[in-house]
Amino acid sequence: MPPTDPITSQGPPKKKVSTNETGHAKNVANITPFTNAIESYGAAYNPPVPYLAIAPLRALRPPLDLVLPKVDAASSAYKVAVNQRQQPFDLMPKLASRALYAIKVVGTAKEIADATAIVKKIHGGGKKLNEEDPAIQARSRSTSQMSFDMRADNFREFTAFLAAIPAYKPNEADLKVPALNAFLATLPGLSDAVSKAGMAFAKCRQERDTLLYDPNTGAVPLCNRAKNYIKSLYGPRSKEYKRVAKIMFKNYK
Repeated sequence: MPPTDPITSQGPPKKKVSTNETGHAKNVANITPFTNAIESYGAAYNPPVPYLAIAPLRALRPPLDLVLPKVDAASSAYKVAVNQRQQPFDLMPKLASRALYAIKVVGTAKEIADATAIVKKIHGGGKKLNEEDPAIQARSRSTSQMSFDMRADNFREFTAFLAAIPAYKPNEADLKVPALNAFLATLPGLSDAVSKAGMAFAKCRQERDTLLYDPNTGAVPLCNRAKNYIKSLYGPRSKEYKRVAKIMFKNYK
């Protein structure tokens, strides 16, 4: 590809988020048939620790029924924020390329070369801007966020460069320097919205994961311990154990 014609395609962001949302919901749904099966054992079900009794096991589900919709709502809000930010970043390289071609009409060889170098940085060598897991964003300033910030800084540099070229006076409204500055002004708010939505999503997921997967208090480990007790009580090939054997509790954390 010639140096004066940078890559123009960006593509949608790749979201590195969990693909096991249905698995979490299945774990929660399985608590009820599992405890119903335990209840059928009557007084014979007498675990050596109180937290494996029927009542504590049943009590595991109500908090999870509350947190799962919160996770779904936070996930949707995060996706909306990501998509709203992606739109201007998809537009950015196209605007830069159009402005570069406008410079080629009126600029000097040096101006064209310098503008081309900046536009290449805006395109990022053709690299896609990937969206990271929001849990990573909640812990630190993520690689993804830095990539978006760097792309915006490059476009800001390019806009300032255009403003310094007296001959750059395009007739197209969206290529004029004031319009490009107005475009730049929208980006920080969009990135802030992604950051806030990502942190809220990560917080909800952490709450869900604690309720489901904490090794000492989580629903999945406790139900699996109860299954082991039933196996010790009746034997692994017993009809009593077979009632619960296929009710699975998996760790999707």
